[in-house]
Amino acid sequence: MPFHLAIDAVGAKHSGAAIVLKAVVDAAIANSEARRVTVFCSPASQRSFELPDERKVKVLDAPLGEHGPAGRIAWQYLRLPDLVHRCGADVLLCLSGGGSPPEGTPAVLYVQQSLPFSQEAMATLRLGQRFRARLMGLNTGFAAKRSAAVAVQTPTMARWVCQRFDLPPERVRVFEPCPLLENTTDGAHELNEMRESKAPARFLYVGNASAYKNLGVLARAMEYLHRKHINAQLFTTLPPWHPLAGASGVAALGHLPHPVLSEAYRLATALVMPSLVETVGLPMLEAFQVGTPVVAADRPYAHDVCGEAAVYFDPHSPEDLSNCLEEIASDSILRARLSAAGRRVARARSEARPYDAMVTWLMRLARETQS
Repeated sequence: MPFHLAIDAVGAKHSGAAIVLKAVVDAAIANSEARRVTVFCSPASQRSFELPDERKVKVLDAPLGEHGPAGRIAWQYLRLPDLVHRCGADVLLCLSGGGSPPEGTPAVLYVQQSLPFSQEAMATLRLGQRFRARLMGLNTGFAAKRSAAVAVQTPTMARWVCQRFDLPPERVRVFEPCPLLENTTDGAHELNEMRESKAPARFLYVGNASAYKNLGVLARAMEYLHRKHINAQLFTTLPPWHPLAGASGVAALGHLPHPVLSEAYRLATALVMPSLVETVGLPMLEAFQVGTPVVAADRPYAHDVCGEAAVYFDPHSPEDLSNCLEEIASDSILRARLSAAGRRVARARSEARPYDAMVTWLMRLARETQS
């Protein structure tokens, strides 16, 4: 029996959330049991992607969800259930940290925000940001308890969700994501500075400038390297006006489209991931896909993704990070070992086809509910 899948993706405008949404929609298109997919999105003018133009996919903009926290909650608990009921969906996938289905329709909450679960990361935020993050955590907990099941992306997130919301482990399902880099550029103008750099060691940071991303340790680690007269340069996807871009040996490339990002990984000596917390840390998997070594913060999210395929450092010690960067820049055998190990991780995750597995699970949930 074919089923109708509804997806609440309001707020997924770019980066990891958009990548996951597109992967789930592609998997639903390929699944013969999913006869129709309705996606509720942020307005097209506010997102950096388009979904496939397929007969079975209908995209509906939901501007109410973009009017601050109050608008998002009004959308998730007042407007969304009514629209899901009207469109006749058999199962609802909530990708935006909250949401509630109409009576009789099962919902799965897909948790994509780890920040509220880490006191260490929360401590880096300003008061207003901390309040919003706590509100986000409360909303996630409320939705989790009302959902038929919860999906997460790492064992650490599964443990945190069960502990925080007092959920039995059988209600939480882990779908470990795979890298989704596709085409790559060759000679993209956005990477001219990186390509033409005279530094033998070219490190790459991919991410935004949120406080929990812990970028200060990167700047100080580069200072340590330069004091030791090590010729290295750090390239970031930060905007040119970010303070870090003015530091010695640091370049801001700005936002990079996915094909250009793929080329950036190939040009890099290593990817550096200093975050105190991440839901996954997709850049690490993307780096693995092309064989780029990873230097990551010694935190659970990184170990979940990388295992033994990365070099770890104390995220509060720029000296420790600089030592790791120096080691990876000077040791070609280490780089080759990490490259091979990372490729194995990426290959194993891709072969597991997590997004296909998730859609199959959603279809089974719809079938069990109807029977």
